[in-house]
Amino acid sequence: MSVTYDFAGKTTFVTGAASGLGRATAVAFARAGVQVALVDLSVEAGGDRTAHHRRRWPGPRASR
Repeated sequence: MSVTYDFAGKTTFVTGAASGLGRATAVAFARAGVQVALVDLSVEAGGDRTAHHRRRWPGPRASR
């Protein structure tokens, strides 16, 4: 059985987004068209991940 969800126009908040499951979750949501708010304890790693997302999926804005 396959379940499909329509996330278009949605926004999500992903913690631990710089690595591991948080990173994979953020990427999956972004690919599904979700606006993703990336959060991580490491400002440097989180900033790098945010910059990557902004290049790959333009539109969302980030701040520290």
